[in-house]
Amino acid sequence: MERNSGIFRISSLIALSVIITGTSIYLLYGQQPDAQQASPEVTFTNPALTSDVSLWQTPEQDIEDNSLPAEAITSAKLSLRGTTPDGELVLNAAGLPIITPSMRRLFEYYLATLGEQPVSAIRDQFYNYVKEQYSPRVAVASLAYFDRYVSYKVHLAEQQLELAEMFSALSITELLQQRMELLSRTRTAELGPEMAEAFFGEEERYDRFILSKTTIERDQSLTEEQRQQKLNELARAWPEYAEQQSLSVQQKVLKEQVTKARANGASDTDIYELRSVAFGYEAAERLSALDNQRDQWQQRLNEYSQQKQILLAAGLGSQDTSLDELRTSHFSGSEIKLVQALEKLQRL
Repeated sequence: MERNSGIFRISSLIALSVIITGTSIYLLYGQQPDAQQASPEVTFTNPALTSDVSLWQTPEQDIEDNSLPAEAITSAKLSLRGTTPDGELVLNAAGLPIITPSMRRLFEYYLATLGEQPVSAIRDQFYNYVKEQYSPRVAVASLAYFDRYVSYKVHLAEQQLELAEMFSALSITELLQQRMELLSRTRTAELGPEMAEAFFGEEERYDRFILSKTTIERDQSLTEEQRQQKLNELARAWPEYAEQQSLSVQQKVLKEQVTKARANGASDTDIYELRSVAFGYEAAERLSALDNQRDQWQQRLNEYSQQKQILLAAGLGSQDTSLDELRTSHFSGSEIKLVQALEKLQRL
């Protein structure tokens, strides 16, 4: 049962990713760009084959430009207001950006507003941020990486729509295999080997481990003894991923036990003991502290939701600045972004 439910979750996630990436095509191409872009047009030759930013050229006047037009700055959507950019740029000895996972996180931070505003506005905001935090030279080089990443996401979305057409005709392992090959092929082609490895290398290796594990588990030609032997061999070949997977399963089992215990009237002390037996007293202490934080977070959400309903009942629109002020009075930083996501899902 556990194996089948896990497969169902994987297939559901694949289907969801296809829907999301399909929507990305519309969001990236289906909206009209702003009439004036503040960020420079960066052109580069064969970007997927080189990370040498010296090959990218931009008009000199763009490098010398000191600020964005006021309307471009004020167009930043409320979902980023009060938050701190996730990720950072790491520079080499020449003062140019190095491709790192934190660069991708910074890209995703700004692209999270896709759907609220066109990609041209997001591009401007990213460029302006990097120019202010680092330098115009770093901003121009980073913009070339950013453009390449956006291009990758568009091409991936288009190709995953093609994969969706084969969804019902493929087994789950075939679908996982096709998707993994599609991701790897598209990343290498659009980003280049260096950028693909820095952004997705670790993720792809874990995906290969999961695919191998799923294939073994679903191979009906194996006896249980043979299956366990192959799983043990896989764990020895990928010890760090096997340990991560094992811990994930243990956490899931413990979570189910805690939920059942609470439903049966277990006290906080009972829950603490249950956790300490599974993971030790230090882990039980951390989980108890997490429970307290979660309770406090829920209380803050409830208070915010109640006050928000009062404002809405008074006739204020959802875009009124009073709601923005209410949000920032209860939350800060990345919390605001999470709250807005919950509101979009109508869970607040």
